[in-house]
Amino acid sequence: MGKQSELLALTKLRQSTRYPGYKCIGDYHSGAYESDFVSPYTKTAGNVDAEIMVMLQDWASDGVLSKKLHEPSVSWGHEPSLPTNRNLIRLLNENFGLHLQDVYGTNLFPFIKLGGMSTSIRRADLNVAALPFALPQIHIVDPKLVICLGLVTFNALRQACNLRPCPNMHSAIENPFNIGSTRVWCQAHTGAFGQNNRNRGGVNRVSDDWREMKADIGTTGNRATHSSRVQRAVEAPHSDRGRRIIRVAKDAVKSQKSNVSVQLSFKSSQRQTIVYLNNCQGKNHSLYGKDAFYDLWATDSRAPNLSAGQECIVAACLEDWLPARRGLEFH
Repeated sequence: MGKQSELLALTKLRQSTRYPGYKCIGDYHSGAYESDFVSPYTKTAGNVDAEIMVMLQDWASDGVLSKKLHEPSVSWGHEPSLPTNRNLIRLLNENFGLHLQDVYGTNLFPFIKLGGMSTSIRRADLNVAALPFALPQIHIVDPKLVICLGLVTFNALRQACNLRPCPNMHSAIENPFNIGSTRVWCQAHTGAFGQNNRNRGGVNRVSDDWREMKADIGTTGNRATHSSRVQRAVEAPHSDRGRRIIRVAKDAVKSQKSNVSVQLSFKSSQRQTIVYLNNCQGKNHSLYGKDAFYDLWATDSRAPNLSAGQECIVAACLEDWLPARRGLEFH
């Protein structure tokens, strides 16, 4: 399965999921803002072969989307005049010689918060969304560098990887970490407040932060810079591509100390960690309703609770972001 297909599968997961207390992108203006991406931001920042991924917190708010239809957001997935986007484009260009279309951009939290753009999202909700949506996109695109804009976005990724959150922006910038071969950096949010707060006292810390990040990575920003075959995320035909169904092997050994082997409906030449959806068996789940495939588990220490012969729906295949000893594995 190629990058486009895997990203589309994540989009369908996002479209079929509802979080209590939040709305969905398709709830506004008869679905005008909906797209075949996890985040509409990818409409412009859609280079799936990019070495740089930009991870923002969330895309928009109910207060914004409930107003008159905003054509730039429909067409481009963002408002170019906002300080967040202007500053991001400037920093990408100054440090890597890149434009927004040269990178892959997305949002960690792909649902719509109530209130205005300044409304905060509960940390627990960000952490929940990081597992099924943010981490799989990192795996699929496989960039050299993920730039998290803002402390809460960075910490949600850290906690999804079983790392302690950083207490403040300075600590976060000083503590990049790895997800497999991908380096994850925190940078001050590129909105006016984030930039001013980081540069308080008249010191241009933001420029120094980005230069330090570039030196740490040594990236050119785009694996396909010298090729005419740059692969971009595209709107896919609206057809039912189905879901990848797996079943736990009937002879699987259930043990807190050993992995559980699973048999897949598609082949893989290497061992990979997976994220799966567990059948809720008639229970009324608060996020996904009744009789749904709902439990978005990473294959961590809870994986041995799977039953032999149980059906699961694969949300994503991930490599190296959890310790190998803690993952479900398949061959």
